[in-house]
Amino acid sequence: MTGIGPAGWYHSGDHSGIADPVGNVWEWQHGMKFVDGRIVCLPDNDFAAPESSWVEQNVWVNNVSGTPQLSNAADTPVYSTIDATWGAMQKAGEYAASQLLRRLLVEPAGIHPRGRFYINTSGERFPFRGGTRSHGSSAGLAALHASLSRSHLSSSFGFRPTFIG
Repeated sequence: MTGIGPAGWYHSGDHSGIADPVGNVWEWQHGMKFVDGRIVCLPDNDFAAPESSWVEQNVWVNNVSGTPQLSNAADTPVYSTIDATWGAMQKAGEYAASQLLRRLLVEPAGIHPRGRFYINTSGERFPFRGGTRSHGSSAGLAALHASLSRSHLSSSFGFRPTFIG
């Protein structure tokens, strides 16, 4: 926790709960990538598994309608960056729900945690989550940023302050 605030900041609604699970930094999400909008990920939490063992899911993020949409078919993609609130993710008519993608906070499951969804459906994209204080309400537990390529470089850095009393 990076500070003290009103009870509403805590998951339980009182000061005994967990607050600020996302620090002041974007964090790479290991075990998942998007390839031309298709989701490729680890089927479990084997952090040591090589990228070559990640599994292509039968799920694509499309932006044909201009908003993110989960589909079990690779529609004709419109290659551009999608920028929408996380809860705006739509599901195509034929889409079959995925528990794995719900656990990865890609597929909405009746809840709408804070954060935005940024993705470029062209090429290979590795996601990171969280956000910095400058992102305001666009940051959060569900914020997913997958619009940068593997070769992207940045001079930005951040950290997650922790106090153990």
